[in-house]
Amino acid sequence: MIAVGLPALGLLAYALAAGAVAALGSPLASLGMLLPLSGLLLLLLPDQELVPPRLVAAAFVGMVAAHLCLPTYYMIQTQGLPWISLRRLTLLALVAAALAHLATSARSRQQMISALGAAPVLLALNIGFDVMAGLSVLFSVDPGAAAQAYVEAAFSWRLPFLACLIVVADEADGARLVRLIGLLSLPVAALGIADFIAERNFALDLLPKALLARMAENNPGIKLLVEFNPWRNGFFRAVSIFNTPLSLGEFAAICAPLGGFLLLHGAGRKDRALGASVIVAALACLFVCGSRGGSVGFLVAMPLLGLCWAFRLWRRREDLSGPIASVAVAMTGAAALTTVLAWKRLFNIVFGGGDSVGSTASRTEQAAAAWPFILDEPVVGHGLGLAATVLDWRSAPGAPTSVDSYLISVLVETGFPGAFCYFAAFALAAAICLKIYLYDRDARAALAGPLGCALIAYGIYRLALSQKENQTLVFILLALAFICIREARDRRRTRRYILRNSIERAI
Repeated sequence: MIAVGLPALGLLAYALAAGAVAALGSPLASLGMLLPLSGLLLLLLPDQELVPPRLVAAAFVGMVAAHLCLPTYYMIQTQGLPWISLRRLTLLALVAAALAHLATSARSRQQMISALGAAPVLLALNIGFDVMAGLSVLFSVDPGAAAQAYVEAAFSWRLPFLACLIVVADEADGARLVRLIGLLSLPVAALGIADFIAERNFALDLLPKALLARMAENNPGIKLLVEFNPWRNGFFRAVSIFNTPLSLGEFAAICAPLGGFLLLHGAGRKDRALGASVIVAALACLFVCGSRGGSVGFLVAMPLLGLCWAFRLWRRREDLSGPIASVAVAMTGAAALTTVLAWKRLFNIVFGGGDSVGSTASRTEQAAAAWPFILDEPVVGHGLGLAATVLDWRSAPGAPTSVDSYLISVLVETGFPGAFCYFAAFALAAAICLKIYLYDRDARAALAGPLGCALIAYGIYRLALSQKENQTLVFILLALAFICIREARDRRRTRRYILRNSIERAI
């Protein structure tokens, strides 16, 4: 009786929760509640790969292209349904294909589980953040809004993360994905440069005026974008496809180390040319968007990548390549720092000046105002996605509420455990990737180092940026980190097995 009653109670609780979300939440939240049940039903299907892997890979590539090249405000609306972004449509297609494929393919499930199991501590940190984010919903001041934010995060962050583990089988696939990201970053940079030259937001101007007015009326975020002041220090700050120049700077800082991978470890001239183009495009983006945090992330990640590359070269080759590369990296870094200090525009971008002093003061004020709320709920926080509402900080009377630092946001929303798990996960992933890059002499391990530097650039800017426009990209890179860790572990096991057999035969 108890054995029958517990499943029944569980199903009843699940049904009540789904009904409450359907009544109080958004359509996306309702869809999120139905996904676990859909997955369980699909698992009952026979193991015969209902959806072919190529279709899942195509859906994944389409999702990546849409998220990297389309603005979030490019939406469509059908009669009787809310606005839905084109990004979301590609993500829905990916979820449908990946869920059906995963449920009917034991090989893909094993591939995903083996990648996650290769780094148990990193996996525990990721699960820890998800658990704390879920608990924050239960203790939230606005459970409906927090539940919607939780489903949004699961849908836009975790599902692409898991899809990447299914599609990308090894580092060779990972290199192809990095090549795709590098290619797609170029039109984003070109649009930002065009915005800067023409002093316009071309992505926004492409929308018909009547449609834009209707979207702004129904969406406060679109209204803020239309009313955004792009000028600072007498310079126009480009946004390209993003909602703020800061997100463009974060995107550039993340993509630059990936360009470094193609430049330093590309398979041929085309790869190296693409890598150089990605780095130049990232520098141009940082210039036209005026992002201080992005520039700092770039100036930390790229020299670090150069030094790690020189050290790796030193270990792999016994000639003078390593020392020469080390000197070249040091000279390049010194020249870059001298240029930043000598060029006033670059100095203001990196270290601040003029109008940016107010931005720094605002972040300081937000941190001081946030501490009482953080200490009020230090364990579970006030609810995912509610930092701005709880803090109620405004840059000016009548301005919308906002929080600039994601560290402050995650502390307010999920408490100390959630914040620790989130930032520790990215720090640990970056550290393990750099260790693999430095000590694994296999050529396939070359992806790990630039990947770790990209995660470092992201983590640095998270201290000063709370926008979430690049979260999908970052969680895809986090999935690549799991894959690199698994492949490096498998190579170590293979080498140990070969060594043990050689010793046994010698004995």
